[in-house]
Amino acid sequence: MGLLSLGTPMTWDDAKKKSDFIHGHGITQFLNVWEKVSGTKKDSEDLLWGDEIEYSIVNMDKNNKVARLSLNAAEILSNLQEDELLQQNYQASWKPEYAKYMIEGTPGLPYGSKLKDLLKVEDNMKLRRKLIREKLGKNEVVVSITAFPTLGAPDFLYPNYYHPNPDPKLISLSPDLFKNIDFRKYEDQLSLEEILDNSKPSCSQSLFIPDQAITDHARFPTLTANIRQRRGSKVAVNLPIYKDHLTPKPFKESIPESISLFVDRFAKHQNKSQPIDKNDNTLYSPSISSGSDGSDSESIYCHSLNEPINQETLKSEYHNNQYTLPEVIVPAKEDHVYLDCMCFGMGCSCLQVTFQASEIQEARFIYDSLAPITPILLALSAGAPAYKGYLVDTDCRWNVISGSVDDRNPIERGLREALPGEIKENGQPFEKINKSRYDSIDSYLSIGPDYAKTGHDNSKKNTFKEKYNDIDLVYDKDIYNNLINHDVDDLLAKHIAHLFIRDPLVIFNELLYQDDENSTDHFENIQSTNWQTLRFKPPPPNSDIGWRIEFRSMEIQLTDFANAAFSIFLLLLTRTIKALNLNFYIPISKIDENMQVAQVRDAARTKKFWFRRNILPLQENEIEDDTYELMTIDQIINGFEDEKGTFPGLLCLVCEYLSKSEVEKDVFNKLNFYINFISKRASGELVTDAVWIRDFITHHKDYKHDSKVHSSIVYDLLTVLEGVNQRRLKDLLKIIDTVGVNGIFSEEEKVKYENEIKTKLEHPSQEQKETNLKKKRIFESLNNCYSKKIKCFKEKETISSSSQDIPIENANSEYVR
Repeated sequence: MGLLSLGTPMTWDDAKKKSDFIHGHGITQFLNVWEKVSGTKKDSEDLLWGDEIEYSIVNMDKNNKVARLSLNAAEILSNLQEDELLQQNYQASWKPEYAKYMIEGTPGLPYGSKLKDLLKVEDNMKLRRKLIREKLGKNEVVVSITAFPTLGAPDFLYPNYYHPNPDPKLISLSPDLFKNIDFRKYEDQLSLEEILDNSKPSCSQSLFIPDQAITDHARFPTLTANIRQRRGSKVAVNLPIYKDHLTPKPFKESIPESISLFVDRFAKHQNKSQPIDKNDNTLYSPSISSGSDGSDSESIYCHSLNEPINQETLKSEYHNNQYTLPEVIVPAKEDHVYLDCMCFGMGCSCLQVTFQASEIQEARFIYDSLAPITPILLALSAGAPAYKGYLVDTDCRWNVISGSVDDRNPIERGLREALPGEIKENGQPFEKINKSRYDSIDSYLSIGPDYAKTGHDNSKKNTFKEKYNDIDLVYDKDIYNNLINHDVDDLLAKHIAHLFIRDPLVIFNELLYQDDENSTDHFENIQSTNWQTLRFKPPPPNSDIGWRIEFRSMEIQLTDFANAAFSIFLLLLTRTIKALNLNFYIPISKIDENMQVAQVRDAARTKKFWFRRNILPLQENEIEDDTYELMTIDQIINGFEDEKGTFPGLLCLVCEYLSKSEVEKDVFNKLNFYINFISKRASGELVTDAVWIRDFITHHKDYKHDSKVHSSIVYDLLTVLEGVNQRRLKDLLKIIDTVGVNGIFSEEEKVKYENEIKTKLEHPSQEQKETNLKKKRIFESLNNCYSKKIKCFKEKETISSSSQDIPIENANSEYVR
């Protein structure tokens, strides 16, 4: 989670007036850091790194077989933080997350730079889960799941006496259905209880999630309210429904309880036989309307679609139980699941990894190199096939969280032109902005691989090409010029100036005036609310932490083994990129395409992604070929051969890096498990968590093939995951398909349960049967790569699965293109 300051937050009306103040001082703070440390360098042998895992606490109602997200997580977090403060050598650190049912956990200290330090990762993740489990209340479990399948569905929260409290004037009601409503008369008819409820304004105005699900820290409800108010309407995300053979056609969500009374009270008095006048836009007043005093105010009927409104004629007869959500709420769509608040995105969990770099140019190169990897690992780690009690036709959280914090107003989203006098507080015009502030990166930062260091003619050096930054980058020209005048180069100046097109969303009164020499709070105010796939992180002031890169696209995994495997693979990949001077550059627009493909159902096994074909350093007299092509994830990770030659695959490159390193046997053997897991996920031999969860739901006895995820199904899913925590054999066997035998069983358990494991493997799931396990690929295992002395790099030479392992201490290789 980003900057967690304490104080009294400003309302949006006050905060927007301080935007230029925050921008100005934020840039000053960045420049102060830049001038002090832009030229410093750390010892490359002592670089640290770490991970961040977001857990969810769930209450298990055994009597009714209902699993609910538990607000008791706040008390558990408090107890964990007290232990962290009081106990010596405590090996975990805890922080709040957006949702009150979530807990963020990181290692107490960063991991070291030695390969043997990699063995600490999974152990520390297991320890963190154990520490949480020790604090759980009765009937509570801890899970690492990307999206809780019934978040926002009826009765999803514990305690279950909290209910959403939306204001009917602010929830994007259909103007045709309610255009004759006199809200003053409506308010006169409210009961005392309803009046008291409405006297406590909701920061999210959600129809589905009460504000009590949001963490109490002032940052979070303020973010929620200010995003909505800056946007001029509620956020709106529509996910396509997964169409099973009994799913209604068209699928239309029912009206939630939070507005059913309102619909019942007023819709029956309307004449619904008249069609909507498509030329009448009076009730679609601008989402941001400028008053004579220059202030922005929310209109009564604000739509929040990123496309023209689909206006429909409503039914001519009133029956409350026949009304559906798309008929009542403008942004809601047929054949989609409608999500309407920040919690649907920020209430999801992810896995993030941060790396130190030795100096700024290395950090920028690693940042650029990891950019094309972000959608690949998003697809490989996919874990979110269900939302609000429905199966959806996507597998990832990314677009949900991107839409849930999208504070762009209609002008910035390109929905309409600015009205006369409709300008920012500083008098500047609003510009169209291509993406939400939570999205993929928009530009590269580095000049590219330093091919000169290979000893070849410097004229052969391949540098960054401007054509790779091929999307329109909106940036603050004044800030850019200021940075350039302080000797910040063009690429980095545009990156920072692009971040600063966003307004500060949370400003604390007590922290407005700061010492810019010794604080970066105003810079981090903007930086930490640009939630992109990667984050380029300057060091804090007066610190030796150095420049860092945060990898942010991955979904959280169900097991500690899988989370460790992805984290370790990323660390090894960054080391490999640097050691072998690899070149992954493709146009940013192709990365954006890949990000969308990555979220398609079962994309890891069924889709292709743009990737650079020639990623190895140029040899002497070799002409650069920077072509890119569509590849499967199996090909990208494991390598392949075709008429063009050999693409080594990322894992063979990691092998090459490891072959030049001193690796102890126990470290090697454990790394082999992690690397093979990544390889098998890529090949499809192991399925993603999203595929496994979807398969669990669709094969459950209570699933009716109508796309609905009943509470009993979620309860049984959580029972299996808790069974994994408790090492119950039947549950360990169930999860083999997504993590593999080595990922779920210890060496002792593999011996103890040998027969049961063998039986399970002899009867694979339908998903595994559909996977072609005989795909020809270059990488098979670390052992095979070592035994062949990394001959996977040689053109037209494959690895034989019958190769005999050789001792690690005798393994060596030469770099052969």
